[in-house]
Amino acid sequence: APDQKGRVTAVYSPKGGVGKSVVAVNLAAALARRSRQPVVIVDLDLQFGDVAVMLRMQPVHNVAEASLAKERLDAELARNLLARHEGSGVLVMSAPTEPSMEEHVTPAMVSRLLRVLREIGAHVVVDTPPHLSDVLLQLLDDSDDIVLVVGMDVPSVKNARLGLQTLELVSVPLDRVIVVLNRADSKVHLSVRDVERTLRM
Repeated sequence: APDQKGRVTAVYSPKGGVGKSVVAVNLAAALARRSRQPVVIVDLDLQFGDVAVMLRMQPVHNVAEASLAKERLDAELARNLLARHEGSGVLVMSAPTEPSMEEHVTPAMVSRLLRVLREIGAHVVVDTPPHLSDVLLQLLDDSDDIVLVVGMDVPSVKNARLGLQTLELVSVPLDRVIVVLNRADSKVHLSVRDVERTLRM
């Protein structure tokens, strides 16, 4: 309903190269097809974000500008910083083009940005970096759902297990976590059962 706050979904993996950004972009596009309300995707991989590249966009504005606005950030300003992807209708807030801009994005500003974007979109999908930081931990704490993307290889499964343990340590409820096993039909020596047993999920 229009008066309800939007739902925030963080797409996370503690290992790069498992298809996290592909899952985030396609999740946002699929939600946009199903929703009459706007759907937003935010690229919080502040150094190496790929969302704009995957959508073949060159947005003028980015998430660092939202953070630099500080207390002035409201729904009207946030709407001006979002770019619309024509093919899907998804509203995009891209990562900075300069990695040095990462220092301007603070945990407090991420919380404020999510509160504002909940007013704009029925769904807010956030692509994340693979490394843990205060900004990422704040995002995971503020999210309604955490999509944990796991690849069909031993390092990815090992890192996913460590990621789950970290979430428990920082008191993020594991009932918020949705495990996505990417390329689950790959012909490798691991089975889905092996992964489930290792992750205990």
